[in-house]
Amino acid sequence: RPLSCSGFALVLPVVLSVVVMGANRFGLACCLAQTAVAGVLRIAMLESMQEGNNYGRAMSEFFIPQLEEMGGFHVADEEEAYSIGFSHFGATVYNSESIVEEALAKIRAGQNPEGEYVGDFDVIFVGSGTGENNQLMARLIEREGIPNVHCSAGDPRIWTAETPHAFGMHYPYTWYSRGLLREASQRDLKSVVIIRTGFQTFWGESGMAAREWARELDMRVIGPSLDWCRKYAESYTRTCRIVGDACRCGLQSEYDEFGYKMDVENMVSFYEIDEMRSWGWQWPDAPYPVPILVELVHGIIEDVRAQGGDPDVVVSWLINGRSAQVAMREALFNYKIGFGLPNENSTGWRGYVDRDENGTESRPMNDVTYNMAAGQFHPGIDFKDPIMGSTSRMVSLWQDQFGTLPNDNDATTTAAAAVVITGLQKFGTKLANLSIEERRTTIRYAIGAVNEETVSGVVAFNRFGQNTGGLPVTWQVLEDGSTVPVLPASAAPATLRVPAPSW
Repeated sequence: RPLSCSGFALVLPVVLSVVVMGANRFGLACCLAQTAVAGVLRIAMLESMQEGNNYGRAMSEFFIPQLEEMGGFHVADEEEAYSIGFSHFGATVYNSESIVEEALAKIRAGQNPEGEYVGDFDVIFVGSGTGENNQLMARLIEREGIPNVHCSAGDPRIWTAETPHAFGMHYPYTWYSRGLLREASQRDLKSVVIIRTGFQTFWGESGMAAREWARELDMRVIGPSLDWCRKYAESYTRTCRIVGDACRCGLQSEYDEFGYKMDVENMVSFYEIDEMRSWGWQWPDAPYPVPILVELVHGIIEDVRAQGGDPDVVVSWLINGRSAQVAMREALFNYKIGFGLPNENSTGWRGYVDRDENGTESRPMNDVTYNMAAGQFHPGIDFKDPIMGSTSRMVSLWQDQFGTLPNDNDATTTAAAAVVITGLQKFGTKLANLSIEERRTTIRYAIGAVNEETVSGVVAFNRFGQNTGGLPVTWQVLEDGSTVPVLPASAAPATLRVPAPSW
């Protein structure tokens, strides 16, 4: 007859190595499973390594050691402190069912990536920079009934009622211009020009969303005229067309897909430039201005001025923002806030560093001073955090350990771990005597109930599991070329500077 679990626990320290190898043989498997998970929250991470995001390092090399130094964490009124048991499943890229299923088969069996038994997993973390991969993994993990927290995935269309065990840490990327436009409206800045690329991707969708936020705030949108449409729509845009006696850009289906309220046929549109077609079918993220794109932005500026004057706010969702910046400087476009124009010290698509064909770099600082942008994280923001204490402390510890600043993946992964722990501390019940199914249910509900400030901002999940607890961080370029967060104001070290631009 198998020994009782209570009797087994008394001799566990002495016979642990033997029992691990022969538990099933002696009828003690149930006891081992129950005892092995006591005091351990077991997390598996599925990470697409091809993207170079390195979410796993934020857990294994940073957060878990920090938690261990704190002595672990407690759940409900359990006396024993919990630690995290972490298994990192890093594949080249999790972009097919077979690759994901291979990892899930081991997780289902309580095995680590090497196939060794480690115990049942309570939570899965997902690290992937693409919405498609996150959506695939959420769907397949749902079959396992395991709570899964995605350390990215800002596309709001990913999150549906079909995956109730999935939670996304990123704010909707369509919200990037929302905080800035709210701030502009509060400062009584009333008019806005929105320019977007023709690609129906992150950039195009973000430009479409900016138009929705302007509608929401009742701002006056200066958009394409009939004359502009006749001159540019057919050859240089993807969606602009003449509707009656007006020019309209964007499709109603775009807004409907996101649940927005814009009436495309009857409301003023954004401007649009098909950057790729305009530039001979080249991808437009070159680290220098493109003459034809500069010329097309000049055409937009002329059309805006023909309607009564320069706007208070410019929102640009062009991929080659340098071209827009050059045109606006040459035309002395007199806006007060410029969002989405070059805003970081790099030669990337966001960057204000130009590199010509000979590789020579220049920094037109007078052009970009006070430009603004937004994203999921900025190392200069300073939120409170239930585990790390604050963003500034997390950034300092990270710099001491790795010699670099944390990026948004590092911060969001750290925040995800804090969310799981804080959820259990505030809303969980004793886990020690629960079955693995009961533990997972408890953890799922605890995560869903969280409304907490973390190193990457306020986290609170909507009914579909996406984080909508706050707004993305908005930053501004200063005179020395550095960037500083200015929104949300409660956690930002600086105040938004208006007016811009420097000319």
